[in-house]
Amino acid sequence: MFPDMTIPAPFAAQVAVVTGASSGIGAEIARELSRRGHELVLVARSAEKLRALADELPTTAHVVPADLGARDARAGLLAELESRGLTPQVLVNNAGFSTLGPVHRSDPERELALVELDVAAVADLCSRSPARRRTARPRRSCSPTRAASPRS
Repeated sequence: MFPDMTIPAPFAAQVAVVTGASSGIGAEIARELSRRGHELVLVARSAEKLRALADELPTTAHVVPADLGARDARAGLLAELESRGLTPQVLVNNAGFSTLGPVHRSDPERELALVELDVAAVADLCSRSPARRRTARPRRSCSPTRAASPRS
């Protein structure tokens, strides 16, 4: 399904972490990584959906239910992986949602929840990445993109 997706080859004792893996694109990326031989960590809010996906995959898949929109859940994710003896090699930051409709009719709390999950969670998980901590000069591949602003 993703023939041009460039990722590292599977490495013994390391896992690919896929957030938002319970459905849609996240589930498909998990299937592709598994087909390529990666041991996985599946992360999303729905433990039941994650277990169903894990059961269909050809490689080992660890289920870690977590609401990544919650800062404390994100903070505990790496510790949970470490407690299971798992070291992330690949991080697929796929968890997210969107809202639709005119801004003047939007729910401010829902919009802030969107920013927390779609933006803050990406920066948070990338900054906690063990691979980032192991390198003297962290690679920018996990850094959030910043839009250039015009100077006044």
